[in-house]
Amino acid sequence: MAGFLGVDLDDKTTPGAVKLTQHGLIDQTIEALGIEDLPGVDAPWSEALGTDPDRDPPYCTFNFVSVTGMLWHLHGHSQPDLGFAMSQAVRFSFNPKQSHELALIRIGQCLKATREEGLIMKPGSIGE
Repeated sequence: MAGFLGVDLDDKTTPGAVKLTQHGLIDQTIEALGIEDLPGVDAPWSEALGTDPDRDPPYCTFNFVSVTGMLWHLHGHSQPDLGFAMSQAVRFSFNPKQSHELALIRIGQCLKATREEGLIMKPGSIGE
């Protein structure tokens, strides 16, 4: 599974559970965003993003659609906490502004801070 999806499985960290992480894709996303030198932050985003019709155009230092694709993959396989932030950012894939790029950078900073975290799956019996 690690080779196919890029998901690392760790069954030693949490007894009776499996932790799914994607260190490689997180590192690739951070590199694509060019934020290796920025510090990590706690929460990816806590408010809705606006359309910013009259705001500044994007910096275009990274491919917005490519980065949102990487982040969406992370969200679906090992970082479900990115859901709200990603749903806000991808709405502007066809006409991003600087504020939308800054939102992706903030999400990347959150990934830096939570790189070792992942999705913990604990099998159990039905009806427990």
